[in-house]
Amino acid sequence: MSKNTGNTYEKLTQKLYQQIVDLDTNGYEKIEVKHNVKIKGKSGLEHQIDVFWEFVLGSVHYATIIEVKDWQNKVKKTDVMAFTEKIKDIPGFPTGIYVSKSGFQRGALEWAKLNGIKLVTISEPDTINHIHLNFNVRSPHITNFAIDIDQDWLKNYMDENGIRGTFELNTTAGDVMLFDGNGNSTPLIHYIKAAQKPYLDNKDKISNLHVAYRFDGKKYLHTGDSAIPKILVNGFSFDLTIHEGTYTHEIHPNNVADYILYDISEGKTIEFNYIHGIINSPKDN
Repeated sequence: MSKNTGNTYEKLTQKLYQQIVDLDTNGYEKIEVKHNVKIKGKSGLEHQIDVFWEFVLGSVHYATIIEVKDWQNKVKKTDVMAFTEKIKDIPGFPTGIYVSKSGFQRGALEWAKLNGIKLVTISEPDTINHIHLNFNVRSPHITNFAIDIDQDWLKNYMDENGIRGTFELNTTAGDVMLFDGNGNSTPLIHYIKAAQKPYLDNKDKISNLHVAYRFDGKKYLHTGDSAIPKILVNGFSFDLTIHEGTYTHEIHPNNVADYILYDISEGKTIEFNYIHGIINSPKDN
């Protein structure tokens, strides 16, 4: 079993506070909420800060540091006391916020209130708030694609028009339009998809299969060459491999909370949707 380093919960805290800061500073300069920052204290000691942001307003420097604990047990008074000492050693009198997944013991609550430490919990609602959909995907991979030019037609055309040399077709399959004798056009990619379909519908694993496809009726390709503006093509061929995999799509309804931030110090909650951000204004409990 892997050890819980708290990194995931720290990054979640960073993400949610970035949304809060963006909302509070709308229209002002962007403030970046950072994760895992090292700051040198007044004592000369270097402190590791889980989440941190700072800004200057009216020539005054403001900073916030957040301690984050993804613990199974409630945070104790001694833990908040140690955080208080860290805050005192960091220059600029930063604001301190302590985030705990499992809450705080009574002594921690009392100490935080006396020393101006904001206590916060971030939790997930008990109700189902998002859906995972898994899809099995079979995607085609094409190599060695080649268009089958009607060589007899091409030779006759070149002979009749006194054209010497060889003809090379330079084009990308996705851009090619084919025309019938009446001038009706169809994208070449339409026929390529039709050639793939029987193999995509087949549940068997397919690797390095050579596919040859012939058109039903005459099809012409406009070359963009003034000497040979169009050519008759019989079909095309390619090598095909079907890649299989599972695709997971996560649905988060935009009015449903994925996370709830509860500010114990102020008795307020903010609800967040993981995809759509803050879904309500802070409200009193």
